[in-house]
Amino acid sequence: MKILTGEQMIAAEKAAYAEGSQAKDFMENAGKNIASYVLKMLQDDSPEKTNRSFTIALLCGKGNNGGDAYVAGRYLLKSGLSVFSLDAFSEKECSPLNQINKKKFIACGGSEKKIESLKKFKNLILLDGLLGIGFRAPIDDHIKKIIQFVNNLKILTISIDIPSGLDANVGLQAPQTTVIKAHTTLYLGQPKLGFFLGNAWDFIGKLEKIDFGIEKKFIDSIPSSFSLVENKKFFKYLPKISRVQHKYSRGLVTVYAGQKGMFGAAKLTTEACLRTGAGIVKLFCSKEIYSNPSACIPEIVKLKVESKEDVPDNVLKQSKSLLLGPGLGQEKKTEEILRTILNQTQKPLVLDADGINLYAKSNYKLHENVLMTPHLGEMKRLLGEELKKSPHWIKQVLNYVKSKNISLILKGAPSFVFFKSGEIKVCPWGDPGMATAGSGDVLSGILAALLAQGLSVENTAILGVYIHSRAGEIAAKKLSSHCVIASDITNNISHVFQEILRQQ
Repeated sequence: MKILTGEQMIAAEKAAYAEGSQAKDFMENAGKNIASYVLKMLQDDSPEKTNRSFTIALLCGKGNNGGDAYVAGRYLLKSGLSVFSLDAFSEKECSPLNQINKKKFIACGGSEKKIESLKKFKNLILLDGLLGIGFRAPIDDHIKKIIQFVNNLKILTISIDIPSGLDANVGLQAPQTTVIKAHTTLYLGQPKLGFFLGNAWDFIGKLEKIDFGIEKKFIDSIPSSFSLVENKKFFKYLPKISRVQHKYSRGLVTVYAGQKGMFGAAKLTTEACLRTGAGIVKLFCSKEIYSNPSACIPEIVKLKVESKEDVPDNVLKQSKSLLLGPGLGQEKKTEEILRTILNQTQKPLVLDADGINLYAKSNYKLHENVLMTPHLGEMKRLLGEELKKSPHWIKQVLNYVKSKNISLILKGAPSFVFFKSGEIKVCPWGDPGMATAGSGDVLSGILAALLAQGLSVENTAILGVYIHSRAGEIAAKKLSSHCVIASDITNNISHVFQEILRQQ
């Protein structure tokens, strides 16, 4: 799904108006579908309760987001819910459509209350229609106080299109840090780029699409390099299973990982390789790992490699993919081994962790089938400079990817996937509990296994980042975000495969 900036979404709507679409129809559609979402959410979350157990508060601004909220309020009133509005602006400050829909809301039995009255209610849901995608910093002090008051109450808040206070173009940027903390963001038409920049991801909550009636051709007419990783077509990506396959036809992954004191990185990444379907995994390792039976699971084939002369050329030739970097350290002999491997093979490979750090120091030539997986700190080392403020860092990273003719996953919340074509994917999946030691090692193992089974680098990056993120979500649902460790992600890879297989 295409991601647009706020300005691009406004341009698409203007193009629709120029061909006869009406803002009032868009507002009616949006409000009606927002109300439908709220009603379904209440039914799914609390089927034992009647809708009348809940009260809906509309936090209304002066523009179209406020108008959307009034329309939604009208439909919610008709369903039997108690609904009232909290008006942040005087009527004369509001847009004509906003005023019209407020009058309709009042005529249907809606009421107005002061914002302080929110403290009195239980089973309350707040619909945030205060600020929309046209907002740009700085924020008015009056609005800032309203947002802070709402956030302090910790009400279940559903934002219409975008959490109020967030910039749809550049996300959350200092000094503007006052933003509605949403449980869910109901984006209208397309997700906005600002959702994913700065620390905006901490305020978005769950993302859900609301259709408001704009024709697809107007969205298609707006060029964008950004799109969401979606989980609707992954079955087509999965490696095919054959009844006559053997371990080498499924794919040999050669891994160079885990030096003294970092056995866990090798264990995590190699196990994730096997769990994602690699037929066999061979680990180039130090003598400490080689001689330690507990350093890896028993299915891993260990080969002692302690100098560049030890690198077995026949194994590299047999390999379908390589994974270089987790827990390697940055000693000179390690760099020599890494360089030797890279010089001897053009096989698809994942470069991660210390593999990235060593490359950043030496900057030797890479072939085009390389998938890098840096976090922000490693990305800075690759660039040799600090990342710029959002959204300018995106161009920095994309220029790097194009100059090296590689693909790159920039790990974070959320993760961005960069391709040399200029396409950028954003992964909206994952859980905060995945911010744990070894999580990246699991991801690199997943990616190497998919490459070994014949997926392109591009499809590997998209499917791999999804499998990793979704497995983390499943782990957190079972254990809580507080308790997830990296091996829990590996333990839930199979559950993600089962979900994908049910798509067929």
